Amino acid sequence: MSKVLLTNEQATALESAINCSNGNKASIIDWKVRELFGGDEEALNKVELDDLIRALYIGYEVYEIPENCGIDAMGDEIITGDTILEHDGEIILETNAIAYLVGFLGAARKVAGE
Repeated sequence: MSKVLLTNEQATALESAINCSNGNKASIIDWKVRELFGGDEEALNKVELDDLIRALYIGYEVYEIPENCGIDAMGDEIITGDTILEHDGEIILETNAIAYLVGFLGAARKVAGE
């Protein structure tokens, strides 16, 4: 079995639950089953029971949620690390460059030699 992927918030909540239970994994599972998570552990409410058990006994890794950097000229979300183009104050995702050229700047899309 592989480790569970948790958000940073979920991992922090799990560490808090481990501290509150003095490392008693059975107590944490019981709290989950009885839906007793609140406060610092509230993020564990979004973790499935089997994932919580795997995180406790096998381990977990934290994944980062990409940061939103805005919306490009075509209406698509820009995420940290995306390649963008700037033109006349507009931000365009590189993957939307052709659509922007055709849709907004009136470029004609053709096949060479035809």
